[in-house]
Amino acid sequence: MRQRTAKRSGWRAVARVGVLVGGVALAGAGTLYAAGHHHPALVREPLTATSAAPEARGKVQLLVKSSRQAKLKIATSKLAGGKTYDLLVGGVKVGVIATSNGGSGRASFSAVPRSRAALLGFDPRGDQMTVRDQEDGEDVLVGDIPSDDPTAVACCLTEKGDDNEVECEDLTADECAAAGGTTQAVDSCLPNPCATNPLAGGELVCCTNATHDDESESECEDIASKDECAGLGGTLVQATSCDDDPCNGAAPVDRTACCVPDDDGGGEIDGAVLSSAACEAHGGIAVGTGTAAASCSADPCGGGGGDDGDGGDDS
Repeated sequence: MRQRTAKRSGWRAVARVGVLVGGVALAGAGTLYAAGHHHPALVREPLTATSAAPEARGKVQLLVKSSRQAKLKIATSKLAGGKTYDLLVGGVKVGVIATSNGGSGRASFSAVPRSRAALLGFDPRGDQMTVRDQEDGEDVLVGDIPSDDPTAVACCLTEKGDDNEVECEDLTADECAAAGGTTQAVDSCLPNPCATNPLAGGELVCCTNATHDDESESECEDIASKDECAGLGGTLVQATSCDDDPCNGAAPVDRTACCVPDDDGGGEIDGAVLSSAACEAHGGIAVGTGTAAASCSADPCGGGGGDDGDGGDDS
């Protein structure tokens, strides 16, 4: 299964973490805070405009304390007004952003959704985020969400919430044992790998993408509980069924194998399949455009980053 530790190995998982001072990690383009026994994390990250919408602006804020205390907000501005954009994370459509007449838009997700927030059934840390025009398939904003503590694992605790779900927190293996918890084979609590309660019918589906980019189409699975989706390395998406293909957004206008230097300064080159506009926005080099050329399976960048070392296997 693809985990956050696997994501970190490719360029899509640039962890912009610098010096740790007093439990606060100071980052480069974005900022990630991780401190305390329960490893709460706050990520603030800008999104980069592409040549399709050079004036566009976007920002992401993610707060994760536990499987029940997690929120994600995306704000955009200076986009075309009165349009709808797909929001993709790791190649999976997780929601939409509808812009006002002035070109501003927002999307909100919460582990316990209320009001206008959708369910946060995925962990964006270590994945790429794309805002794509539903009408023409142009990528207008792109970004990478930094990863956090590489030693953390999903820990099932004994406490249960109001919905009778077992609580999950990101802890080290030692901290999990000290808290009387049970470590899981995944290193994220989103979706909750401890939640075995049956889902209410027709509310959620599980979306997976083998390569976490545009090389693979996302697959949809009907699941019985949240932990089943977590075991698939998937994303929980609010949908009545898989019939209307809720996991795939608009097809990109083109696809290219894109070679991008790692941001960690190590000189490594990693690959991903992106639109040409997204590749350029990331400062990458396109090595082939079109359906036949747009693949990283043969490692066209020579950096071993074509599929992040997991062979595209999400099982």
